[in-house]
Amino acid sequence: MSKTENTSKFSNLEEYLTTILVRLVQAENEFEIIRLLNSVFDHFPQIKYVGLYLKDEIEEDRLYMPFAYGFEIEEARSANQSAEDRHPGFVMRNQETLHIPDTKKYQGLSKSELGRKTEVKSRLWIPLLDRAQCFGSVGAASNEVNAFDQEFIDFFSKLGTIFGTAFRHQMHKHVLMTRESSYRHLVDESYDLIMVVDDSFNLLFCNAAWMDTMRYSQEEIDAMNFKEILVKDSEYQSIIDLLVSMMDRADFSRHEINFTLNSKFGESIFLEGIGVTYATENYRAIEFVVKNITTQVLTEKRIQNLARFPMENPNPVLRLSFKNKMLFYNDAGERIINQLEQESRTGDQSPFGPIIEQCIEKGFVVEDLSIGNQIFSFSAIAIHSERYVNFYGRDVTERVETERKLEIERDKLQTMTDEVNALNDTLANQLTLISNNLKETGKEQNQLSLLFGHDLKSPARQVSTMSSLLKRYLKEEPHANPRIEQITNHLFESSARLEAMMTGLQKFTGINQDKIELIEFDVLETMKSIAHLLVQGDANFEKHQIVWIHEEVGYAIISDNSMFSLMIQNLLSNALKYSAEEANPKVTIETKKIGKFFEITIRDNGIGFAPASKEKLFNMFYREKRGNFQGTGVGLASALKIADVLNAFIQADGKEGEGACFTLTIPLTLSPKSS
Repeated sequence: MSKTENTSKFSNLEEYLTTILVRLVQAENEFEIIRLLNSVFDHFPQIKYVGLYLKDEIEEDRLYMPFAYGFEIEEARSANQSAEDRHPGFVMRNQETLHIPDTKKYQGLSKSELGRKTEVKSRLWIPLLDRAQCFGSVGAASNEVNAFDQEFIDFFSKLGTIFGTAFRHQMHKHVLMTRESSYRHLVDESYDLIMVVDDSFNLLFCNAAWMDTMRYSQEEIDAMNFKEILVKDSEYQSIIDLLVSMMDRADFSRHEINFTLNSKFGESIFLEGIGVTYATENYRAIEFVVKNITTQVLTEKRIQNLARFPMENPNPVLRLSFKNKMLFYNDAGERIINQLEQESRTGDQSPFGPIIEQCIEKGFVVEDLSIGNQIFSFSAIAIHSERYVNFYGRDVTERVETERKLEIERDKLQTMTDEVNALNDTLANQLTLISNNLKETGKEQNQLSLLFGHDLKSPARQVSTMSSLLKRYLKEEPHANPRIEQITNHLFESSARLEAMMTGLQKFTGINQDKIELIEFDVLETMKSIAHLLVQGDANFEKHQIVWIHEEVGYAIISDNSMFSLMIQNLLSNALKYSAEEANPKVTIETKKIGKFFEITIRDNGIGFAPASKEKLFNMFYREKRGNFQGTGVGLASALKIADVLNAFIQADGKEGEGACFTLTIPLTLSPKSS
C-alpha cells in the first residue's frame, strides 16, 4: 500500500474524483473553485504545497498562478514571479510529467526551494494538455520522501487537468467580459456611427454618436424601422435591395455602403462606411460602422455649383487682368461688352479701368455703372496671386429709379413740412392774438354781466312795478274799455318775462373759468337736494314721480359745487317742466361710475323733441313751441356752458311725444390745470 493511500481517508481516488466533478459543476465562480480545490488537498496531509500555473493569453511566454495551496503571501508572490525559470516553466515547455521522489538525489533545477519554511523532500509536476496543446502546469510538494505513488500521480494528473481547464474557462470568461466592456466603451466613445439592423429592418442598437447625430432618443429608436429614416431618393430601392441581398447570404461578409438618413429634425445625413452581416439559421443582422460625411458632400456640391456658376449665372460675370485685358465673360457679360463697344467705351475709355486700379489697392470695390439704358452694380474682387479682377454684376436699374423717385418724393415732403411749419407759426401767432382778445372779452363779459344785473334789469323792474300798479288800479276802478285791462295784463307778463331773461343772461355771462372753486362734495346728495327743492317749490311739479337709480358706491367728486348745482338745476327743471302736462309725469335719474367719470342720465316722459330740433336745444333763448310752458330759453344754454367749464359734456336724445333724455358725463376730479 502506498504512502498516499495510507495518509488519505479515501480508499478509491477515482470515486473521489467523480464527487469532485459533481461539486465543480455547481461552482459558479473562481472563488468557489478555489474553495473546492483547497478542501480537496486538505484531505491529503502529506501535501504541503500545490501550485497551478496557466499560460497568459496575451503574453504567452509568461505564466501566472491562479491557485496556490500552502503558500505564504511572500512565497506565492516569489513563486509567481519566477515560474517561467522553475519547474512550472520547464514542465510546460517539455510537456512531460516530472516526478522527484527525493529532492536530495535530484540533480536538475536548483531554483525550487525559494526559502520556504517547510523543507520539500519530494515533488510532482504535471503538464496541462488540451488536444496536445499545453496551456499550463500543476505541481505538488511534500515534506516526505516518496510521497506520491502511481495511483496518486494518475489522480493528480486528472485533477490538475480538470481544474486547470476550469480556471482557464474562468480566465477566458473574464477576458471576454473585459473585452466586451472595452468594446462597448470603444463603441460608445467612437466618433463613427454604429448601428445594428435585423432582417426586418428594426434598429437593434445605436451608439451615442449615432443618437447625437440623428437626434433620436433611445425610446424612439426602440420603436423605429430603418426604412422610416432612409431618405426616399433615387437610390432608396437599390439600397433596400442591397441590404436584403446581404442578409440572404449565409456567411459573415463585409460590404462597403453609403446611404442618406433623415434626422429627427428633417436634416439629410450622408453616411459612408461598411456593413458586416451576421447570419445564423435563426438570426440575421447587419452591423453598420459608418462616418458622417454630410459636410464633405455639401462642400463637394458647393464646389460643383461654383464650377458651373459663372456660365449659369443670369447676371454678368467678367474677369479682367490687372492691365484691363478681358480674360473671361459669361453670356450676360458678353452683352455688357457688346453694349460698351457700341458706345465706344473700350480700351482706355473702358469704365472698368478705374475700378481695377482701386481694386488693386483696396482688394474689393463696389461701383455702379450706367451701360446703355441700364444701371449695373459691380462687386470687384482682386485676385493678386493670379493678377486679375473678378467682376460680379447685377442689374439695379429699377432700384436706382426707385431711389430717384423716393428722393423727389422726399423733396416734396420736405417742402410740405416747411409749409406746415410756417402754417403752425402763423396759427401760433393767431392763437396768441385770440388769447389776448379773450382776456379782453373776459373783461367785457364781466361788464356785460354788470349791465344785465343793474343797468338793464333796473328799467325792466320799473316797468314791471308800474304795470303791477296799473293792474291794481284797474281792478279797483275798471275801465270802460276792456281792451285796456288786456293790454295791462300783457304788459305785466312781458315785463316779468323780460326781467327773468335779464336774470338768466346775468347768470349766463357770469359763468367763467376764473371763478371756479374746487371742493369735494357728494353728487348724489346734491342732486337729491336740488330735486326736493324744485318739486316742493312749484305746485306744477307736486304730482311728479322722481325715480333714482344708482350703484352702491361713493359719489364724491372734486369740482365747483355752485356751477354743478346750477347745471343740474337747469337740466332737472327742463325735465320737470316739459313732462308736467302728462297724466303720470315721471323723471328718472340714473347715476353710475365709469372709470374716472360719473355718468348722470336724466330721463322724462314729456313731450320730447323732434330730431330736427336736437341741434337747437342748447341755443340761447330757444324754446319748444308745442304746449304752454313757461321759460326763457337760457337754462340749457347755461347748462352746456357750465359743462364746458367743468370739463364735462352733455348729450341729448329723444323723440317727439316719447320724452327726452339728457346724459351728463363729468370727471371725478377737476384739476386746476384743466380748469
